[in-house]
Amino acid sequence: MGYLLDDEEEKSQFNPQIMEYFRNKGAIPAATNPAAPRINPLEDFSDEKRQAAVADAEERQSGLGWAQLAAGVGDAIAGRSSAQTAQNFDNIRKGIKEQTVGDFDKRKESAIKDIATKKSMDALDPNSKSSVAFRKAIETNFPKIAQQYGDDWQNVTVDDQESIFKPLQLKETIAGRNQAAAIAAGQREDARADRNAARQEKADTKREERDLSLAVPGYERTGEVLPKTEEAMKFRKATAVSKQLSDKLNRMRDLVKSKGSFEWGGDAGSEMESLATEIQLLGKSPELYELGVLAGPDLSLLQKITADPSSMSSLFTRDNSRLTQIDSQLKSIDGKLGATASSMGYKKADQKSPPRMVKIRDPKGIVRSIPVEQAQAAIGAGGVLVDKLAGQ
Repeated sequence: MGYLLDDEEEKSQFNPQIMEYFRNKGAIPAATNPAAPRINPLEDFSDEKRQAAVADAEERQSGLGWAQLAAGVGDAIAGRSSAQTAQNFDNIRKGIKEQTVGDFDKRKESAIKDIATKKSMDALDPNSKSSVAFRKAIETNFPKIAQQYGDDWQNVTVDDQESIFKPLQLKETIAGRNQAAAIAAGQREDARADRNAARQEKADTKREERDLSLAVPGYERTGEVLPKTEEAMKFRKATAVSKQLSDKLNRMRDLVKSKGSFEWGGDAGSEMESLATEIQLLGKSPELYELGVLAGPDLSLLQKITADPSSMSSLFTRDNSRLTQIDSQLKSIDGKLGATASSMGYKKADQKSPPRMVKIRDPKGIVRSIPVEQAQAAIGAGGVLVDKLAGQ
């Protein structure tokens, strides 16, 4: 008999004593009657006592040796065969063994069977000591279980323990499986999150590496064009050389403005000569020519700008003309560098991107350029998109 227990509180009432009892079916918990002496029903059949039986058999058999020898001599004198005599003595030895060791083993086997039978009968008998002790242990540790049986509780035996404990054990197993499944799911989720984080970190690292390889000091990317790494490297070199060239042209301009284009000797004249040499060298840099920042006409203009300040040509060159030449060269460098930057998807860091424009033909047939942000409203008013302009 058995009742399914739904109250989770019963599980919390498990204690080591009852679980030990459950594991050792049929055994009375030690805590039930700690003062009761333990009796071993097989005490009379210990290994020592069996050895004693074996020793008794050997002692009784040892005396047969002389008797068998004397019988063999008599057979020889009488001319009889000794085979029958030997067989008789073997039978005597077997009988001695059966009476000692054999009898001991049979009595032990019978005792074990009796114990098993008595144990089985006790397990089925509700009035046996083991059944009474079992119910008392349940009443003490699992009172709600006993209450659910009602009047039938007094008929519960040790043999019913499986039907009593199995529902609780099943609940415990299911709860354990659910907990293990939840832990496994959490571990899988954590592993998935770790993989995603690792992939994201790897992607971020690659993006940072790419951004660094495409970075140009003083410029930022517009996002309209994705430059190649080699192009970005060339542009970086071109901007660096252009800055040096522009700085030296500006210094030359300051000297011309303060001292004039003609300077004979002195610190200013020496500095202008040094600047002229440096500007000519920078003007021949391949980084500027590869990207079109400088071309043939620029080289001719640089030759005029860097004329010897103590020469006759400088003497007859008006200061304003020289300043105009320098300004023209600076403007040319800045303009061409800006165009190159735009074509590669760059703009100066402090420069706003030009507005994105589209061509719209209004209902009257007039085509005009408007910011892309206004295109939706214009189309809604009857306009027609004609084409996108540069920068789209």
